[in-house]
Amino acid sequence: MTERKEVALAALRTWRGVMNDRDRLVRAARDAGATLAEITDASGLAKGTVRTALDTPTDTEETMTTISTADPLAGHHHPHYLSGRVTRPGTTVSTASYEFTFRPFSGHEQDPEDLEPQYGDLPDDLPREAWFTLHAEYRAARIMWAKARFKIQVRPLLERALPLWLSYVSARTGVDAAFAAFTVTSNDQWNAQQLRLAQAHQELLEAAGRWDDIALLIERAQEEHLREAGEGYELTVSDVAPEFGMNTSDWLLGWDYIDGSRLATEAVNKLIDQQRERLAQIIH
Repeated sequence: MTERKEVALAALRTWRGVMNDRDRLVRAARDAGATLAEITDASGLAKGTVRTALDTPTDTEETMTTISTADPLAGHHHPHYLSGRVTRPGTTVSTASYEFTFRPFSGHEQDPEDLEPQYGDLPDDLPREAWFTLHAEYRAARIMWAKARFKIQVRPLLERALPLWLSYVSARTGVDAAFAAFTVTSNDQWNAQQLRLAQAHQELLEAAGRWDDIALLIERAQEEHLREAGEGYELTVSDVAPEFGMNTSDWLLGWDYIDGSRLATEAVNKLIDQQRERLAQIIH
């Protein structure tokens, strides 16, 4: 009973304001033998609030709580686990559906995949369905952890990238202006304008190179996040950028960077070739 009580009280300390989970955890602690004083201390609730939770009748859904003295997975849950249930039974993990609640992840935690108990570490009489549920729990925990981790990894990269993107856009504007100026350039100023365009080309190439360097780092972070969260569950740069006060919708990013391409530099070289070809046609 002492071990069960400690597990129940430890779970109660994580309720963090989720009312339904809180009341169930209070009752689970009581059923495990915890006193009113122990429950009050673990939950941080007033004694009157604890008494109200203990006096509230349970309904069918509440009897499904997985943190209770009857929980076959007690002691094996992820440290951030609060509650979980099967929403659609199935014969395998992939055919069943589950719903889990966790404490927030910071992204600094250990990979949940490394914490998941192996089948040999679980009780011999554990039902197969319970093992499926535990596996699904750790998979869900890893998705949440991966999303939190991606945010803390990509934010400093986006903050570094913002001025580099603005510099690239400014340099591109300078090239466009220098090229457009030829339409009003007199013959005696043509060579001087060509020099100004060449200088603008060089500045744009340098800005593109700096952008390509940071874009590669961003795409590597995105690729790592995809591996950790799994396809269909991942976040993208455009998903998280607004949280940091940024709009990356027009940024030049893409998986081509992972393949070794330098998208901005390639685009600039193509632009330079086109402009030089056009000027040559005019001269001749």
